[in-house]
Amino acid sequence: FVTQRSDLARAACRESASLDGMVSADGRAVLRAMTGIYAALLERLARRPACVGLGPRVRVPKRTKVWIAARALVSRRPASAAR
Repeated sequence: FVTQRSDLARAACRESASLDGMVSADGRAVLRAMTGIYAALLERLARRPACVGLGPRVRVPKRTKVWIAARALVSRRPASAAR
């Protein structure tokens, strides 16, 4: 169940990349960072589905979040090339 839901969420995340163009340039980096962190969380959940509800909370490490946020801030990609 968790794996299926995770797969659906990752697909929706990929499909939402086209929405980047609907966000102001100032907000685009924030959107990319949030999407990147969410994708990283989904990836971790997919690797450890048994932890959902039973094990320790699945988290994205702070250093990974900082790296994703930094990449989003320095990204010069046009909106159409976003994830």
